[in-house]
Amino acid sequence: MAGIWERVTVDPTDEAQLRLNVSLLETELTGVALGIRTRAAAKANLEAELGQALSGAEATDLAAIADEFDAGTTQQRLVYAHKIKFVLNAAELQLIDETEFRAVLGI
Repeated sequence: MAGIWERVTVDPTDEAQLRLNVSLLETELTGVALGIRTRAAAKANLEAELGQALSGAEATDLAAIADEFDAGTTQQRLVYAHKIKFVLNAAELQLIDETEFRAVLGI
């Protein structure tokens, strides 16, 4: 399935792969969750890093993650922030697959 997964995981066979810095993605998502960053500003910062617009599937995933934050209590948001950190780092290190990535994030 196309989406944000392709931007954070490493494909060793794709030398031209444009990846998102997972720390930047985590920072922007945390900013959205804390109300420090708007969704539009976070998306713009990610696109500036990539040098291109996010695809429709990538933008949909980003919105779904932000929706998960919006739906939770403070405690649920904190837990979700840790889940994000886990999946982004695990994906980058090729420790999980896309199915687990999406299941942990609920997207």
